[in-house]
Amino acid sequence: MADIKRMSLAAAVFAASTALAGPAAIAADLKLFATADVPASRQQPVTSILPLLQPFPGEPRAANTRTTLVPFEQATSAMRLAGEDDSAVLTFSLTGAQRAAGGQLQLSYRNAVSVLPESGVVDVEVNGKALGSFAIRSPNGFAPETVAVSADLLREGRNEARIRVRQHHRVDCSLEASYELWTEFDPVTSGFIAQTAGGFRTVADLLSVGRSEGGVTDIRLVMGDKATALAANESLALIQSLALYLNRPDIAVSVGSEPGQGAGIDIYVGSPETYRASPAIAAMLDNAPDGLSVRDAAAGRAALLLVGTGREDIEAKLVDAVSGPMRAGFDSGVHAASFRRLVAEPSSRYTLKDTGYRTQPFAGRLSNLHFDIEMPADFYPAEYGAIDFALKGATAPGLKPGAQLLVRVNGNAVRSYPFRDARGEEFNGKRLELPLRAFHPGVNRVEIIAELPVESDAACAPQARDDSRPRFILLDESELHVPALARIGRLPDLAAFSGSAYPFTAGKPFDIFLDNSDPRTLGAAMTMMARLSQSARAPLSGEITFSQPEEGRHRDALVISSGLSLAALAPAKGARVAMAQSGPGGLDPVTTASVADVALATATAAGDSRSLLEAFHSSTALERENLSITDKLSDWARRAAGRFGQWLHYGNGTHSADDTSGALATLTQSRSPLGSATWTVVKAANPADLEKGVVRLTAPAAWQALEGGTATIGAENLELVTHAAGARYVYDLSDMGFLNLRRIVAAWFSDNFQFYIVLLIGLMTGVALWLGRIVPRMGVRTEK
Repeated sequence: MADIKRMSLAAAVFAASTALAGPAAIAADLKLFATADVPASRQQPVTSILPLLQPFPGEPRAANTRTTLVPFEQATSAMRLAGEDDSAVLTFSLTGAQRAAGGQLQLSYRNAVSVLPESGVVDVEVNGKALGSFAIRSPNGFAPETVAVSADLLREGRNEARIRVRQHHRVDCSLEASYELWTEFDPVTSGFIAQTAGGFRTVADLLSVGRSEGGVTDIRLVMGDKATALAANESLALIQSLALYLNRPDIAVSVGSEPGQGAGIDIYVGSPETYRASPAIAAMLDNAPDGLSVRDAAAGRAALLLVGTGREDIEAKLVDAVSGPMRAGFDSGVHAASFRRLVAEPSSRYTLKDTGYRTQPFAGRLSNLHFDIEMPADFYPAEYGAIDFALKGATAPGLKPGAQLLVRVNGNAVRSYPFRDARGEEFNGKRLELPLRAFHPGVNRVEIIAELPVESDAACAPQARDDSRPRFILLDESELHVPALARIGRLPDLAAFSGSAYPFTAGKPFDIFLDNSDPRTLGAAMTMMARLSQSARAPLSGEITFSQPEEGRHRDALVISSGLSLAALAPAKGARVAMAQSGPGGLDPVTTASVADVALATATAAGDSRSLLEAFHSSTALERENLSITDKLSDWARRAAGRFGQWLHYGNGTHSADDTSGALATLTQSRSPLGSATWTVVKAANPADLEKGVVRLTAPAAWQALEGGTATIGAENLELVTHAAGARYVYDLSDMGFLNLRRIVAAWFSDNFQFYIVLLIGLMTGVALWLGRIVPRMGVRTEK
């Protein structure tokens, strides 16, 4: 019955929107943290270059009790604009009273030292109406700029602020120098300053809650002195629904017996009888009406209460709220189309306009358009097809040799097209193939880069720039054609896990095992579930249990451990130890189906007999000079096959052992010991490390970068490191149609090309033998 109720809740969230156009806009940078060249100190604002944008005097206006700073929904990674020309769409939500009063848009920004202040500019528009521009002149810290927004330009509910940054380098005119340019906005002090007093009285008011000093949206689950599984499960659905409603990718959930401090939301779930041992909590629930309600808490903080008797009653009241007062928030938020995000469906066509891109001439040296494509969780990436990019646009005369269009997918260059005609070219659907093997399930970053050098760049005279003469134009009519895809769920795959909460989707019940009831452990579990529900765009049907994972259970499980010895969580028999593929920037791109030597100690820790044997053979192998000719040829063939496999899957040839020692937190995915289910395990040495590690793992930049079978957060530098899945297993095959099976076979042969070569040679040999036997019998005979 409880599972049915949770499925009803998920259905209610989906029903809150007439069409699911895309997930929440979570832009990702491949760096976990944005590295700044200057400290984040405050400075006096610069002078605006347009009268419309007035300098911001003194401290943030949010400190005034007669105004309220409504923050943007987007997190830090989406508010960093890089290159010579970049844009972002930032959303904020207003109540009817806030809209009617009008207000100001506040943008607290800082920029790279290398940005030329005489030409750097930020253009601002709200809901499609241009409001003006201001100069980029704040390399020493965040400086606030404000612009007045009249009530007639605003709307009740979610509003969009489109920010465009145009900036150039001070002294360097090379193409590489363009990557040094950036301007970022502070998510804590940027937003819309509403000319009404703050306060929380309705669910819609929750959308204006501020961020903590750490730059996250703080949610505090207030429970008794000792957490129970019953209380945790009663609260789980509300936390997931709230995460979906807020549509913010930087949510951090904590658990305690007291309310939180600073900006955030305190959650109370249950009935007064449930918390008679906690008078303060009982009093809050006793004074609240049945169902979902909102009230003011401490300064800048809201209290969200869900009062009901028993779990079924609580979930029924939550379903009523999701279908009622929360519906508009789902419509305009998590269920609305997202800026620079496409949710790809097989055999579909999309234009760049669908990503939010606008056609605009480009006069700089390097144009970089980037957006995300979300592939299905059961997509099989291999060399059996390609996404066609139909280029529509033109180049100007005068480009130097070496000008080109480059397409990158997940940081790897997959296609280039040189602009050879110095007289200029026009493209009307020029086809560029993006191999499916370059993509993976979940979210993929695509970059369309135009390198546009001209002779005048050699002089490097910024004052001589002529932005009225564009070099390139890319039309928003350019198309992406997604072909039919091979559909088969394969695990482990953390990219599918973070991209769509796979394998916990489709209303499938699963277990959430916590090895202790420490509030920090429970808070980490709630944070992970909030993030997963956003990836799935619906609440998930998890069941919290305070115990060790049960090997005999045939349900998938999310295991949260903060001190439990997880020797029982070794991969199932036959699984290989995962390997890491080192890559630039500290992030390791996954090389599918790669196998490398492992140390004996690593194999021992894994407790895998196959890995022990492989490590034993590796440590006792003969030196190369002592090998026979046959062994040397076999070794050469094995190495050549390995190098070809690395090329096939965009590997760089550098391997390192899957060593997770010294990590603050580790995320792994593998079969259960009996092989009947999949366990996704988040573990750390203690509750404090677990809490900190999960917040880092679920941060937008790190979450989108998850891939492979294992991910770790470093204890010292908090860097994310991903490790390839040594071997994958089939988790689900829902489409048994002939065409899908044919694509799966083609994909498998492209991954395992050795078998294809052997089969081809065998067929050729068979044909040769047949011809040698049949041809002599068919020849002309001379009878004597």
